[in-house]
Amino acid sequence: MEAKVNIMGLDVDLISTDAFTARIEEYLTNDYLNLIFILSTSMVYDSMEHESYKETLAKAHMLIPGEEAMLTEFHVDALRETGIVTNFRCMYQMLNDIKDENKTMYLVGVDEAEMKQFMKLCKERFPGIKILGAYCVSEDINMELVVNEVNGANPDILTVFMNSPEQENWIVENCAKINAKLCIGIGGIIKKMLEEYKE
Repeated sequence: MEAKVNIMGLDVDLISTDAFTARIEEYLTNDYLNLIFILSTSMVYDSMEHESYKETLAKAHMLIPGEEAMLTEFHVDALRETGIVTNFRCMYQMLNDIKDENKTMYLVGVDEAEMKQFMKLCKERFPGIKILGAYCVSEDINMELVVNEVNGANPDILTVFMNSPEQENWIVENCAKINAKLCIGIGGIIKKMLEEYKE
């Protein structure tokens, strides 16, 4: 099942877990960069206040819910459907689906501790995914250097952990320069993901 639901002007993908898996497989065989943004409630509210941010989010190939609370808050009935991607656990599903396919990943983020925890999570739960490197950016960093580092590694997946809207703006501004098959922005949901991992 694949459908779109309009949440405050954003076309959010409601997709079954099977269709999500198929879409990830397709993205990882494409010859161009595919973008996935995992939405948080705060991202929706930010897009309501800033039209340019809404336009940036609309450039994603897939815009998926990262929190069940977001769907509840905006009165989306997807929670009644079983097997629909409704929260950040889709990231676990994606990693699990590709763990035996020798896929590679590069990380770009603003919080070194979060990136280290994510790398530990991947090493423990998804050891078949090879993390080629990680770049912790700061305000004074030359972002062209970051793009060059990513491209030098040539990963299958670029995973970005930045604050929104900076994360999505950076991805969209640089997507034409990035050599990867899939870029996924998880800054809005990484804290929830790592909290669950610690438990």
